[in-house]
Amino acid sequence: MNKRGQITIFIVVGILIILTVGFFIFRGETQKEELLVNYDLIKVPYSSSVENYVQSCLNEVSEKGLLRTGHQGGYYNPPVDYSIVFFDDLLPYYYFDDTSMVIEKDKAEEELKKYVEEKMVECVNDFVLHKEQGYNIYAENPVVQVTYATQTIIELTYPLRISKGQSVTEVSQFIYSTPIKLNKFLTTARKIVEHYKENVGFICLTCLDGWADDENLHIDAYPIYDSSPFENNIILYRLQDGFVSFDNEYFTFEFIIEMISDDDETLNVEELKNHETFIGEKFYLEVKTNKDDVMYTDNTNIFDIDQNGIISFTPQDGQQGIYFVDIKVTDTIGNEVIELLQLKII
Repeated sequence: MNKRGQITIFIVVGILIILTVGFFIFRGETQKEELLVNYDLIKVPYSSSVENYVQSCLNEVSEKGLLRTGHQGGYYNPPVDYSIVFFDDLLPYYYFDDTSMVIEKDKAEEELKKYVEEKMVECVNDFVLHKEQGYNIYAENPVVQVTYATQTIIELTYPLRISKGQSVTEVSQFIYSTPIKLNKFLTTARKIVEHYKENVGFICLTCLDGWADDENLHIDAYPIYDSSPFENNIILYRLQDGFVSFDNEYFTFEFIIEMISDDDETLNVEELKNHETFIGEKFYLEVKTNKDDVMYTDNTNIFDIDQNGIISFTPQDGQQGIYFVDIKVTDTIGNEVIELLQLKII
């Protein structure tokens, strides 16, 4: 009787011990599992707002960088010794002192890379707005890779560790792309420079039209004359892609070349013969020269010669008589030729 009671007691005590040990083992395993879960990377609620913010900055900075470097011939920081200030931009020489200086593709990629890396830091502004909302954000330095190919691709590696409470997430990769094909701008720029080297002082408008058609571009050339003693005359070239725009601003690619006049070429003006015309009848005469970039002036009040060398007017009653008019033609290096026009109005 007593032995059976002892056995019963031992059995009960044994069961209690087993249950107690099992409870602590289970509790320990549970704590261990919870500990592992806390260190797993869990998606932070609303952390996508941080990612969206970075992507938005990348989009904005990339577009502004493309516009900026486009306006400066592919440069973020153009070479100071071979550039001029033009409004808010620095325009690089692509042809200077008989030397072609067209930017290389890898250099243009490096220039845009520098711009994006620098401006990304400014744009995110140390994530101040998100930190005010309770986020802890650790950010490493952004690293950018730019690829100019059939399109422009800007890859951003920006390691971020975002935490809020016990939740943590990590992101690092962002990307931006646009259909801008820089190679066609560089190819066209090289054609312009090479043609100018072979035809100094001459702007081939038909050539520009042909090259524009080849690459689906719009090309403008603007001769700009320096009235200072330095006479740093230039030709500004503006290449525009009418298919790609950012905030309604089309992507443009600009550069300058040194305008060189051929000093060995003498300015010649076609001889002006004696002419006569009648009251009420339109008179037309084209003054022809061997140079394109010239300026025309006259010393009469009965007509004005335009800058294409065209004299066009209709004599009025009271203007009858014989007129001796000096037509002066001046080229870009200051050479002048004066031709006498004898005009009889009947």
